[in-house]
Amino acid sequence: MYHVETVVPSTNEPFAIAEKSVIPAGSSKAQITLANGDIVHMDNDSLRLKVREGIEINYTGGKISYKNSEEITELVYNKLEVPIGGECYIVLDDGTGVWVNAGSKLTYPVKFVGAERVVELEGEAYFEVTPGNKPFIVRSTYGNVYVHGTSFNVKSYKEEEKTYTTLVSGKVSCTYENQEIELQPGEQAITSKHEAMEKRKVNVAEYIGWKDGLYIFKRRSLGSIMNELARWYDIEVVYKDEGLKNILFTGNLKRYDTINTFMKIIKRSGDINYRIEGKTIILYK
Repeated sequence: MYHVETVVPSTNEPFAIAEKSVIPAGSSKAQITLANGDIVHMDNDSLRLKVREGIEINYTGGKISYKNSEEITELVYNKLEVPIGGECYIVLDDGTGVWVNAGSKLTYPVKFVGAERVVELEGEAYFEVTPGNKPFIVRSTYGNVYVHGTSFNVKSYKEEEKTYTTLVSGKVSCTYENQEIELQPGEQAITSKHEAMEKRKVNVAEYIGWKDGLYIFKRRSLGSIMNELARWYDIEVVYKDEGLKNILFTGNLKRYDTINTFMKIIKRSGDINYRIEGKTIILYK
């Protein structure tokens, strides 16, 4: 069920218009920059690569994992980059699972050495952290997240100028400069450069549904939604009327549907028209 403002169109009837341009969803793809600067593309069905003595990368079914066969005593960093229109799942040295969203970068040590487990994120990722004696720290543009063993989502795209940390289970502390907020499950911290840190209660499904193949929108502005979908579908969005960005939308969208499905639904509300030119969606009244 969808609605734009107060209009709830039926989605049970078949769509009458067949479109020439169909924009498919993104897919599993990424690249890893190794410590020596070499780049490994994860665009094959499977890959097994020995990158140095004692370190092996395995990739299959969209999942990256490492096999460390020797005792490593120094920090060796790799950087995972997921392009626009991509996604990737990686298992870190300690067993922590990370779902990395489109247009994101994750820098991490091949093996956690020292008193802390530290990774750096630019973009969005969902973490399921393996409990351990060493604290797990996610560094982002606007602050750090400190955890021991928990599940949470961090969204920190530079162009949005804010970091959103949403806690699913466990407990985390978020810090930025001299500010600190502790979160309980169902809470979200918002940090930015020019505003005080904010804590609020949220429906976590709206912020983590993407990793399970579902976008969940509740009174989200069309501008915000299209920014998110542009990263996943690798599209450009043009507004003939800037006011369209402020229209509110509530509903669910299957992440692996074509974007045409979503566009047809909002058009049937009667408030928005669109046309597709290549990889560009033009919105107008």
